[in-house]
Amino acid sequence: IPPRRSGRIASLNDPSYKPSFVSISNDTLKNEAVAVKSETRDTKEVSIEPIPMALDENKNCEKLYFEPKNEKASEAKQKFKKFSISVEDIAKVTKERAYSLCFNPSKDKILICAGDKVGNVGLWNLNQNSADRSDEIFQYRLHASPVSRIQFSSNEYGKMYTTSYDKTIRCSDLNGGGRFMLFYQEDEENYSGFLSFSHLVTNSNLIMASFSNGKAVGIDTRTSPAKPIWEHYLHDKKINTIHCDPTFSNKIATASLDCSVSLWDCRKIGSKNQPKAVAVLQHPRSVNSAHFSPLGEYLVTTCQNDNQLWLYNLSMESDMSSVKPFRKVQHNNQTGRWLTKFQAIWDEKARDVFACGSMDRTIDLYSASLEASNLGLTKLKGDDMQSIQSLLSFHPYHD
Repeated sequence: IPPRRSGRIASLNDPSYKPSFVSISNDTLKNEAVAVKSETRDTKEVSIEPIPMALDENKNCEKLYFEPKNEKASEAKQKFKKFSISVEDIAKVTKERAYSLCFNPSKDKILICAGDKVGNVGLWNLNQNSADRSDEIFQYRLHASPVSRIQFSSNEYGKMYTTSYDKTIRCSDLNGGGRFMLFYQEDEENYSGFLSFSHLVTNSNLIMASFSNGKAVGIDTRTSPAKPIWEHYLHDKKINTIHCDPTFSNKIATASLDCSVSLWDCRKIGSKNQPKAVAVLQHPRSVNSAHFSPLGEYLVTTCQNDNQLWLYNLSMESDMSSVKPFRKVQHNNQTGRWLTKFQAIWDEKARDVFACGSMDRTIDLYSASLEASNLGLTKLKGDDMQSIQSLLSFHPYHD
Protein backbone atom coordinates (compact mmCIF):
# COMPACT_ATOMS: atom_id res chain seq x y z
CA ILE A 1 0.00 0.00 0.00
CA PRO A 2 0.57 1.59 -2.43
CA PRO A 3 3.09 0.69 -5.15
CA ARG A 4 5.34 3.59 -4.22
CA ARG A 5 7.61 3.76 -7.23
CA SER A 6 5.76 2.25 -10.16
CA GLY A 7 2.20 3.26 -9.35
CA ARG A 8 -0.10 4.59 -6.65
CA ILE A 9 -3.22 2.52 -6.17
CA ALA A 10 -3.62 2.37 -2.41
CA SER A 11 -5.10 -0.63 -0.64
CA LEU A 12 -5.02 -1.91 2.92
CA ASN A 13 -2.79 -4.85 3.80
CA ASP A 14 -1.70 -6.46 7.03
CA PRO A 15 2.11 -6.79 7.42
CA SER A 16 4.42 -6.62 10.40
CA TYR A 17 4.21 -3.01 11.60
CA LYS A 18 1.98 -2.78 14.70
CA PRO A 19 1.33 0.73 16.02
CA SER A 20 0.13 1.49 19.54
CA PHE A 21 -3.28 3.02 20.22
CA VAL A 22 -4.88 4.74 23.18
CA SER A 23 -7.76 2.76 24.71
CA ILE A 24 -10.79 4.87 25.60
CA SER A 25 -14.46 4.24 26.30
CA ASN A 26 -17.17 4.90 23.74
CA ASP A 27 -18.94 7.31 26.12
CA THR A 28 -15.88 9.56 26.12
CA LEU A 29 -15.80 9.57 22.33
CA LYS A 30 -19.32 10.87 21.89
CA ASN A 31 -18.05 14.45 21.84
CA GLU A 32 -14.28 14.02 21.98
CA ALA A 33 -11.54 13.08 19.58
CA VAL A 34 -8.45 11.42 21.01
CA ALA A 35 -5.02 11.90 19.49
CA VAL A 36 -2.75 8.94 20.07
CA LYS A 37 0.30 11.16 20.46
CA SER A 38 -1.34 13.85 22.62
CA GLU A 39 -3.09 13.99 25.98
CA THR A 40 -4.98 17.22 25.18
CA ARG A 41 -8.77 16.82 25.16
CA ASP A 42 -11.74 19.10 24.71
CA THR A 43 -15.46 18.50 24.47
CA LYS A 44 -15.63 19.76 20.89
CA GLU A 45 -12.12 19.53 19.49
CA VAL A 46 -8.65 18.21 20.13
CA SER A 47 -5.38 19.91 19.25
CA ILE A 48 -2.63 17.63 18.06
CA GLU A 49 1.08 17.99 17.60
CA PRO A 50 1.97 19.30 14.11
CA ILE A 51 1.83 16.64 11.42
CA PRO A 52 4.63 16.94 8.84
CA MET A 53 2.20 16.75 5.93
CA ALA A 54 3.98 19.48 3.97
CA LEU A 55 0.93 19.98 1.77
CA ASP A 56 1.20 21.96 -1.44
CA GLU A 57 1.89 25.67 -1.12
CA ASN A 58 -0.58 26.27 -3.92
CA LYS A 59 -3.94 26.11 -2.17
CA ASN A 60 -6.11 26.75 -5.20
CA CYS A 61 -8.59 23.88 -5.04
CA GLU A 62 -10.01 24.60 -8.49
CA LYS A 63 -7.15 22.41 -9.70
CA LEU A 64 -9.16 19.41 -8.45
CA TYR A 65 -11.41 19.73 -11.49
CA PHE A 66 -9.63 18.85 -14.69
CA GLU A 67 -10.22 16.99 -17.93
CA PRO A 68 -9.36 13.27 -17.54
CA LYS A 69 -7.06 11.83 -20.18
CA ASN A 70 -8.75 10.13 -23.11
CA GLU A 71 -6.41 7.16 -22.85
CA LYS A 72 -6.77 4.17 -25.13
CA ALA A 73 -7.50 0.85 -23.46
CA SER A 74 -4.30 -0.66 -24.87
CA GLU A 75 -2.22 2.19 -23.43
CA ALA A 76 -3.89 1.85 -20.02
CA LYS A 77 -3.27 -1.89 -20.05
CA GLN A 78 0.44 -1.48 -20.72
CA LYS A 79 0.70 1.19 -18.03
CA PHE A 80 -0.89 -0.95 -15.33
CA LYS A 81 1.19 -3.98 -16.26
CA LYS A 82 4.29 -2.03 -15.19
CA PHE A 83 2.96 -1.63 -11.63
CA SER A 84 4.75 -3.58 -8.91
CA ILE A 85 4.63 -3.97 -5.14
CA SER A 86 7.21 -4.95 -2.52
CA VAL A 87 7.43 -5.18 1.26
CA GLU A 88 8.61 -1.55 1.42
CA ASP A 89 5.34 -0.45 -0.17
CA ILE A 90 3.20 -2.00 2.57
CA ALA A 91 2.26 -0.66 6.01
CA LYS A 92 -0.32 -1.27 8.68
CA VAL A 93 -2.00 2.14 8.80
CA THR A 94 -4.88 1.29 11.14
CA LYS A 95 -5.18 -1.07 14.07
CA GLU A 96 -8.37 -2.84 12.98
CA ARG A 97 -10.04 -3.75 9.70
CA ALA A 98 -10.25 -0.77 7.31
CA TYR A 99 -13.64 0.67 6.41
CA SER A 100 -12.54 3.76 4.43
CA LEU A 101 -9.58 4.91 2.37
CA CYS A 102 -8.48 7.95 0.34
CA PHE A 103 -5.53 10.02 -0.92
CA ASN A 104 -5.16 13.71 -0.21
CA PRO A 105 -5.52 15.67 -3.49
CA SER A 106 -1.95 16.97 -3.72
CA LYS A 107 0.37 16.93 -6.73
CA ASP A 108 3.61 16.93 -4.77
CA LYS A 109 2.92 15.47 -1.32
CA ILE A 110 1.42 12.01 -0.97
CA LEU A 111 -0.73 11.25 2.08
CA ILE A 112 -2.86 8.14 2.53
CA CYS A 113 -5.80 8.27 4.97
CA ALA A 114 -7.59 5.18 6.29
CA GLY A 115 -10.32 4.65 8.89
CA ASP A 116 -11.03 1.38 10.71
CA LYS A 117 -13.94 -0.42 12.34
CA VAL A 118 -13.40 0.93 15.87
CA GLY A 119 -13.03 4.63 15.01
CA ASN A 120 -9.29 5.01 14.41
CA VAL A 121 -7.94 7.14 11.56
CA GLY A 122 -4.42 6.50 10.28
CA LEU A 123 -2.39 8.91 8.14
CA TRP A 124 0.60 7.64 6.17
CA ASN A 125 2.96 10.36 4.94
CA LEU A 126 4.79 8.81 2.01
CA ASN A 127 7.04 11.85 1.58
CA GLN A 128 8.69 11.23 4.91
CA ASN A 129 10.78 8.27 3.61
CA SER A 130 12.04 7.53 7.09
CA ALA A 131 14.01 4.45 8.07
CA ASP A 132 11.60 4.11 10.99
CA ARG A 133 8.06 3.42 9.74
CA SER A 134 6.60 4.99 12.91
CA ASP A 135 7.87 8.40 11.73
CA GLU A 136 5.69 8.12 8.62
CA ILE A 137 2.41 7.01 10.23
CA PHE A 138 0.16 8.98 12.58
CA GLN A 139 -2.92 7.47 14.21
CA TYR A 140 -5.85 9.09 15.98
CA ARG A 141 -8.98 7.86 17.70
CA LEU A 142 -11.61 10.17 16.24
CA HIS A 143 -14.80 8.15 16.52
CA ALA A 144 -16.46 5.55 18.73
CA SER A 145 -17.60 3.36 15.81
CA PRO A 146 -16.42 2.42 12.30
CA VAL A 147 -15.14 5.31 10.15
CA SER A 148 -17.36 4.80 7.13
CA ARG A 149 -15.98 7.53 4.86
CA ILE A 150 -13.00 9.90 4.50
CA GLN A 151 -12.97 12.71 1.96
CA PHE A 152 -11.13 15.99 1.43
CA SER A 153 -13.00 19.22 0.82
CA SER A 154 -13.15 20.39 -2.78
CA ASN A 155 -13.04 24.10 -1.93
CA GLU A 156 -11.08 24.34 1.35
CA TYR A 157 -7.58 23.04 0.86
CA GLY A 158 -6.35 20.59 3.50
CA LYS A 159 -9.72 20.04 5.19
CA MET A 160 -10.50 16.37 5.76
CA TYR A 161 -13.99 15.16 6.70
CA THR A 162 -14.71 11.81 8.36
CA THR A 163 -18.08 10.17 9.00
CA SER A 164 -18.85 7.33 11.36
CA TYR A 165 -21.51 4.94 12.54
CA ASP A 166 -21.45 6.92 15.82
CA LYS A 167 -23.61 9.57 14.05
CA THR A 168 -20.91 12.25 13.92
CA ILE A 169 -18.98 14.07 11.20
CA ARG A 170 -15.56 15.43 12.12
CA CYS A 171 -13.51 17.97 10.20
CA SER A 172 -9.73 18.31 10.39
CA ASP A 173 -7.62 21.10 8.93
CA LEU A 174 -4.38 19.27 8.13
CA ASN A 175 -2.95 22.41 6.59
CA GLY A 176 -3.51 24.49 9.72
CA GLY A 177 -1.58 22.68 12.42
CA GLY A 178 -3.97 19.81 13.06
CA ARG A 179 -7.29 20.15 14.86
CA PHE A 180 -10.16 17.66 14.77
CA MET A 181 -13.51 19.43 15.14
CA LEU A 182 -16.90 17.92 15.83
CA PHE A 183 -18.58 19.28 12.71
CA TYR A 184 -22.01 17.66 12.96
CA GLN A 185 -23.83 15.26 15.27
CA GLU A 186 -27.12 13.56 14.55
CA ASP A 187 -29.94 13.53 17.10
CA GLU A 188 -29.20 10.89 19.76
CA GLU A 189 -32.80 9.67 19.70
CA ASN A 190 -32.59 8.86 16.03
CA TYR A 191 -30.71 5.56 15.97
CA SER A 192 -28.89 5.70 12.68
CA GLY A 193 -25.24 6.08 11.81
CA PHE A 194 -23.54 7.82 8.89
CA LEU A 195 -22.51 5.47 6.10
CA SER A 196 -21.37 7.81 3.34
CA PHE A 197 -21.17 11.43 2.23
CA SER A 198 -20.23 13.42 -0.86
CA HIS A 199 -19.50 17.05 -1.75
CA LEU A 200 -21.76 18.59 -4.38
CA VAL A 201 -19.61 20.06 -7.16
CA THR A 202 -22.18 22.68 -8.21
CA ASN A 203 -22.26 23.89 -4.58
CA SER A 204 -19.07 22.84 -2.81
CA ASN A 205 -20.38 24.18 0.51
CA LEU A 206 -23.01 21.44 0.57
CA ILE A 207 -22.28 18.00 2.00
CA MET A 208 -24.81 15.25 1.42
CA ALA A 209 -24.64 12.38 3.90
CA SER A 210 -26.53 9.08 4.14
CA PHE A 211 -27.66 7.02 7.12
CA SER A 212 -28.20 3.39 8.00
CA ASN A 213 -31.98 3.92 8.23
CA GLY A 214 -32.43 5.17 4.64
CA LYS A 215 -32.31 8.87 5.46
CA ALA A 216 -30.11 11.45 3.73
CA VAL A 217 -29.32 15.01 4.77
CA GLY A 218 -27.86 18.08 3.10
CA ILE A 219 -25.54 20.08 5.36
CA ASP A 220 -24.21 23.58 4.67
CA THR A 221 -20.56 23.69 5.77
CA ARG A 222 -20.71 27.46 6.30
CA THR A 223 -23.19 27.30 9.17
CA SER A 224 -22.06 27.04 12.79
CA PRO A 225 -23.20 24.86 14.37
CA ALA A 226 -23.83 22.81 11.25
CA LYS A 227 -27.49 22.01 10.65
CA PRO A 228 -29.19 20.15 7.81
CA ILE A 229 -30.90 22.36 5.26
CA TRP A 230 -32.95 19.35 4.18
CA GLU A 231 -33.46 15.76 5.31
CA HIS A 232 -35.50 13.05 3.64
CA TYR A 233 -35.88 9.28 3.66
CA LEU A 234 -34.67 8.39 0.16
CA HIS A 235 -34.77 4.60 0.65
CA ASP A 236 -36.64 2.11 2.81
CA LYS A 237 -33.39 0.61 4.09
CA LYS A 238 -29.84 1.81 4.71
CA ILE A 239 -28.02 3.83 2.06
CA ASN A 240 -24.56 2.32 1.57
CA THR A 241 -23.17 5.13 -0.60
CA ILE A 242 -24.24 8.55 -1.79
CA HIS A 243 -22.24 10.02 -4.68
CA CYS A 244 -22.48 13.28 -6.59
CA ASP A 245 -21.63 13.53 -10.27
CA PRO A 246 -18.03 14.89 -10.29
CA THR A 247 -18.80 17.16 -13.25
CA PHE A 248 -20.75 20.37 -12.85
CA SER A 249 -24.00 18.46 -12.88
CA ASN A 250 -26.81 18.04 -10.38
CA LYS A 251 -27.04 14.24 -10.48
CA ILE A 252 -26.80 12.21 -7.28
CA ALA A 253 -26.72 8.41 -6.98
CA THR A 254 -27.68 6.48 -3.83
CA ALA A 255 -27.02 2.74 -3.44
CA SER A 256 -29.10 0.90 -0.87
CA LEU A 257 -29.70 -2.33 0.99
CA ASP A 258 -33.19 -2.32 -0.54
CA CYS A 259 -31.66 -3.72 -3.77
CA SER A 260 -31.83 -0.50 -5.74
CA VAL A 261 -29.83 2.47 -6.94
CA SER A 262 -31.72 5.75 -7.23
CA LEU A 263 -30.74 8.77 -9.32
CA TRP A 264 -31.77 12.19 -8.04
CA ASP A 265 -31.77 15.79 -9.23
CA CYS A 266 -30.43 17.81 -6.30
CA ARG A 267 -32.25 20.94 -7.55
CA LYS A 268 -35.53 19.18 -6.77
CA ILE A 269 -34.57 18.18 -3.23
CA GLY A 270 -36.04 20.84 -0.95
CA SER A 271 -36.64 21.21 2.77
CA LYS A 272 -40.36 20.39 2.64
CA ASN A 273 -41.73 18.02 0.02
CA GLN A 274 -40.50 14.47 -0.33
CA PRO A 275 -38.36 14.33 -3.52
CA LYS A 276 -39.02 11.91 -6.34
CA ALA A 277 -36.21 9.90 -7.89
CA VAL A 278 -35.36 10.59 -11.53
CA ALA A 279 -34.69 6.87 -12.00
CA VAL A 280 -34.68 3.71 -9.89
CA LEU A 281 -32.23 1.01 -11.02
CA GLN A 282 -33.34 -2.33 -9.59
CA HIS A 283 -30.78 -5.01 -8.61
CA PRO A 284 -31.33 -8.59 -7.41
CA ARG A 285 -29.36 -8.09 -4.16
CA SER A 286 -28.12 -5.33 -1.87
CA VAL A 287 -26.00 -2.72 -3.68
CA ASN A 288 -22.68 -1.93 -1.97
CA SER A 289 -21.87 1.14 -4.03
CA ALA A 290 -22.76 3.31 -7.01
CA HIS A 291 -20.18 5.73 -8.41
CA PHE A 292 -20.17 8.12 -11.38
CA SER A 293 -17.20 8.15 -13.75
CA PRO A 294 -15.00 11.31 -13.79
CA LEU A 295 -16.98 12.88 -16.66
CA GLY A 296 -20.36 11.55 -15.51
CA GLU A 297 -20.72 9.38 -18.62
CA TYR A 298 -20.91 6.07 -16.77
CA LEU A 299 -22.21 4.70 -13.50
CA VAL A 300 -20.77 1.49 -12.02
CA THR A 301 -22.58 -0.39 -9.25
CA THR A 302 -21.36 -3.24 -7.04
CA CYS A 303 -24.10 -5.72 -6.24
CA GLN A 304 -23.46 -7.89 -3.15
CA ASN A 305 -23.55 -11.67 -3.74
CA ASP A 306 -24.74 -11.11 -7.30
CA ASN A 307 -21.22 -11.77 -8.63
CA GLN A 308 -21.54 -8.92 -11.12
CA LEU A 309 -20.49 -5.31 -11.58
CA TRP A 310 -23.26 -3.37 -13.34
CA LEU A 311 -22.24 -0.65 -15.81
CA TYR A 312 -24.61 2.05 -17.09
CA ASN A 313 -23.84 4.39 -20.00
CA LEU A 314 -25.66 7.57 -18.96
CA SER A 315 -24.43 9.54 -21.97
CA MET A 316 -26.53 7.35 -24.27
CA GLU A 317 -29.75 7.84 -22.32
CA SER A 318 -32.02 10.73 -23.29
CA ASP A 319 -34.69 9.55 -20.84
CA MET A 320 -33.05 8.84 -17.47
CA SER A 321 -36.21 7.19 -16.14
CA SER A 322 -35.67 4.19 -18.43
CA VAL A 323 -31.91 3.72 -18.10
CA LYS A 324 -30.70 0.11 -18.32
CA PRO A 325 -27.26 -1.47 -17.77
CA PHE A 326 -25.39 -1.79 -21.05
CA ARG A 327 -22.85 -4.25 -19.62
CA LYS A 328 -22.65 -6.66 -16.67
CA VAL A 329 -19.19 -7.86 -15.67
CA GLN A 330 -18.77 -11.19 -13.89
CA HIS A 331 -17.02 -10.60 -10.56
CA ASN A 332 -17.01 -12.55 -7.29
CA ASN A 333 -18.49 -10.14 -4.72
CA GLN A 334 -19.16 -12.68 -1.96
CA THR A 335 -16.89 -11.19 0.69
CA GLY A 336 -18.83 -12.78 3.54
CA ARG A 337 -19.19 -11.45 7.06
CA TRP A 338 -15.58 -10.74 8.02
CA LEU A 339 -14.35 -8.75 5.03
CA THR A 340 -15.12 -5.16 4.10
CA LYS A 341 -17.51 -5.15 1.16
CA PHE A 342 -16.11 -4.54 -2.33
CA GLN A 343 -16.72 -1.18 -3.99
CA ALA A 344 -15.81 -0.54 -7.64
CA ILE A 345 -14.19 2.89 -8.04
CA TRP A 346 -13.06 5.03 -10.98
CA ASP A 347 -9.62 6.39 -11.85
CA GLU A 348 -10.08 10.17 -11.72
CA LYS A 349 -7.34 10.66 -14.32
CA ALA A 350 -9.04 8.53 -16.99
CA ARG A 351 -12.56 8.84 -18.33
CA ASP A 352 -13.45 5.14 -18.42
CA VAL A 353 -11.10 3.07 -16.19
CA PHE A 354 -12.41 1.51 -12.97
CA ALA A 355 -11.12 -1.07 -10.48
CA CYS A 356 -12.38 -3.46 -7.84
CA GLY A 357 -10.82 -5.79 -5.29
CA SER A 358 -10.98 -9.53 -5.78
CA MET A 359 -11.39 -12.68 -3.69
CA ASP A 360 -8.39 -13.98 -5.67
CA ARG A 361 -6.16 -11.43 -3.86
CA THR A 362 -5.76 -9.30 -6.96
CA ILE A 363 -6.88 -5.83 -8.01
CA ASP A 364 -9.04 -6.14 -11.13
CA LEU A 365 -8.92 -3.26 -13.63
CA TYR A 366 -11.52 -2.61 -16.32
CA SER A 367 -12.24 -0.18 -19.15
CA ALA A 368 -15.81 0.80 -19.95
CA SER A 369 -14.87 1.44 -23.59
CA LEU A 370 -13.53 -2.06 -24.29
CA GLU A 371 -15.62 -4.13 -26.67
CA ALA A 372 -14.73 -7.35 -24.87
CA SER A 373 -17.61 -8.72 -22.82
CA ASN A 374 -15.68 -8.76 -19.54
CA LEU A 375 -14.12 -5.27 -20.06
CA GLY A 376 -10.98 -6.58 -18.34
CA LEU A 377 -7.70 -4.65 -18.70
CA THR A 378 -5.45 -6.59 -16.34
CA LYS A 379 -5.10 -7.93 -12.79
CA LEU A 380 -2.58 -6.45 -10.35
CA LYS A 381 -0.98 -9.00 -8.08
CA GLY A 382 2.25 -9.69 -6.21
CA ASP A 383 3.84 -12.17 -3.85
CA ASP A 384 3.84 -9.57 -1.08
CA MET A 385 0.13 -8.76 -1.49
CA GLN A 386 -1.24 -11.49 0.72
CA SER A 387 -4.62 -10.10 1.79
CA ILE A 388 -7.84 -9.32 -0.07
CA GLN A 389 -7.95 -5.69 -1.18
CA SER A 390 -11.51 -4.65 -0.35
CA LEU A 391 -10.88 -0.90 -0.55
CA LEU A 392 -9.08 0.96 -3.33
CA SER A 393 -8.24 4.58 -4.05
CA PHE A 394 -6.65 6.13 -7.14
CA HIS A 395 -4.43 9.14 -6.65
CA PRO A 396 -6.05 12.09 -8.49
CA TYR A 397 -2.80 13.12 -10.19
CA HIS A 398 -0.19 10.33 -10.15
CA ASP A 399 -0.23 6.89 -11.75
